[in-house]
Amino acid sequence: MKEKNINWRWTEKLTIMDASEEAKVAVTDFKQICIGLREVASKNTHYQDLDEWSDIVFGYVHKMLKKTGFKNGRPEENAKNPSATLWWTIYGVVGSITHSQYLQTRVASHHSSAWERNEALIMELQDLDDLLP
Repeated sequence: MKEKNINWRWTEKLTIMDASEEAKVAVTDFKQICIGLREVASKNTHYQDLDEWSDIVFGYVHKMLKKTGFKNGRPEENAKNPSATLWWTIYGVVGSITHSQYLQTRVASHHSSAWERNEALIMELQDLDDLLP
């Protein structure tokens, strides 16, 4: 059986495992939001209607960054805050979702639809969920 290839962001940032229970539960909540977006995320490619999806997704991540005490431009402080590190790592995954191993599209990855990106993000979040204690 082939071993699952987990996103390096999840395994490199081992301090995310020490995040608060509230921050970890929010990962599951975020995944559920993304599952709900399956019904409304646009299947149009080439950036058509992408903002509607990304506004919701990034809006939630920004809310969690603020809630966990992330300090923009203060990497030393953030490194001492596993919950902020967790959500900053999620931000990085969302921002690079077009490079996800789970992205399946018939166009260039940067032209993928909101729905395709959402599906890849759900899989990435499932991997993270599986890793979190």
